[in-house]
Amino acid sequence: MAEAVLPIDPFGHRRVGVRSRHAVLLIVTVAVIGALIVLAGGSDRASGSVRERWRTWPVDAIFPAQVPGTTRSGASTSYTRLGVASEAPCRTALQPAAAVALARMGCVSVLRATYADITQTYVVTTGIVVLAEEPAARADLLTGMAGAPPERTGPARRADRRTTVRPAPIPGSVAEEFRDGRNVTGGVAHGTHRYVVLTAAGYADGRDYSPAYAADTRLSDLAVSVASSFYHRMTAPACPGDRPC
Repeated sequence: MAEAVLPIDPFGHRRVGVRSRHAVLLIVTVAVIGALIVLAGGSDRASGSVRERWRTWPVDAIFPAQVPGTTRSGASTSYTRLGVASEAPCRTALQPAAAVALARMGCVSVLRATYADITQTYVVTTGIVVLAEEPAARADLLTGMAGAPPERTGPARRADRRTTVRPAPIPGSVAEEFRDGRNVTGGVAHGTHRYVVLTAAGYADGRDYSPAYAADTRLSDLAVSVASSFYHRMTAPACPGDRPC
């Protein structure tokens, strides 16, 4: 019996019969479904990797040597890492009211590092608070902890001394004297993930906080900007290998 051969078109291409088209369609459909399953699994793994970044990422990935930022005028700037504090329990790394509020949310641990602005005028300690879960009632607790935003008073605003993370002084740096009593303002960043980022900002010259003191708006902006930057860093999609992009 002669071998069945598909007809050849005038251009020399082999024509695809009905059964062959159905076979090709089936193969493509299976491939698409398989790809969707792989992507879904990848999404789950990515979500899982975000939860564990505080454990799996090296210190330089969590707290890079330089953090980019933007000034109030829109100019680019950067903040330089002065040092990294040891991982600490929530009750010792956070200011008292913040420790109480975050304990109710399942605070597990706190990672801290201290940075300085490019002029070394301001210093800021960033605290990455790790929660056991992603509680839905987070916003109300954090609002009560952080306090209301201050009212502006011209080029300066009244010191908005939010209850956040405890400053981490770094020996031998401009933040050597940055400790409790010298944090002037702070910032809070949070979302749908298990991390809450708190900042405590002050002046590199070691001046103490005073309720009557007018905080530079640039310092308050720095505290909020750095908190947002680190929250994004800890929760944004990573590059291949689960590393920061």
